[in-house]
Amino acid sequence: YIKKLHVITDLFLCGLLNLQESGLLSEVEPVRLFSNIQDIVQLHTSLWAEVMLPALEKARQKRSVINPTELHQGFSTVSVCISFVKTLMNRPLQHSLWAETHKQCNRLKLTDMLVKPHQRLTKYPLLLKSVLKKTDDPATREALNKMVAAVECFINSVDSQMRQREEKQKLAAIAGRIEAYEAVEGASEEVERILREYNNFDLTAPVMGAPPEETRQLLLEGALKMKEGKESRMDVYCFLFTDVLLITKSVKRVEKVKVIRQPLVIHNVVCRELKDPGSFLLIYLNEFRCAIIKASPKSINLNASK
Repeated sequence: YIKKLHVITDLFLCGLLNLQESGLLSEVEPVRLFSNIQDIVQLHTSLWAEVMLPALEKARQKRSVINPTELHQGFSTVSVCISFVKTLMNRPLQHSLWAETHKQCNRLKLTDMLVKPHQRLTKYPLLLKSVLKKTDDPATREALNKMVAAVECFINSVDSQMRQREEKQKLAAIAGRIEAYEAVEGASEEVERILREYNNFDLTAPVMGAPPEETRQLLLEGALKMKEGKESRMDVYCFLFTDVLLITKSVKRVEKVKVIRQPLVIHNVVCRELKDPGSFLLIYLNEFRCAIIKASPKSINLNASK
């Protein structure tokens, strides 16, 4: 495993740095592409040299199996989150294509190797649990349970942060599709000019009343036909998030939308099924629990977000 990490640092990272010294690929940021790979190499090298190798050598000298308690030091000091970043470049890097043909890569691509540290994390609790099944000594079992708990807690933290990053990327992509916010129209140019300051909606802003770590998530999106009052039905495209419903209209000739109604906070929304198949009544309540908006959407094509 340590040898595979050195392939990333010695072949890909050093190759990139050498090219940049020659004035090539200067737009690529090594820190964003390789993150803290040097720290990861140092961590696992120390884990092997200071914890695993001494325990292995001691077991060989005694001609016995490894004492699991001697590994405790290596799994009780996990305190930093390993962060990884995927390359943001759409085109393949020429130096990566060259490096990936090197025999040290064993036909693996750079992206395959960059996820190795995270994949490695998940193997530690499996290994420790396997040892635990074969261990009878109470003190040793207690030490192993503490190691498993420490590693699993760290893995959960890493997974949680990765999920949050993915959700933020999804939100940013949807926000990029919103071309305009036209929920309120002005009666004159003067009114339009004043309203312009407030005619906007930041989809990536924190969820109101929620802790900072909670991210807005897309639950459902799709096309509907909406009827308000006596007006004729119109085609709309809706986004249902964990805390808000956005009613938008597609912009012709481009894959973008404009928000045509104020963002509806979910806990103020009341839905009732109607007799007409596929239709429902949507009522929006104000702070006094009085109806201020009513609409009758009819589903056409709704897609759940995965």
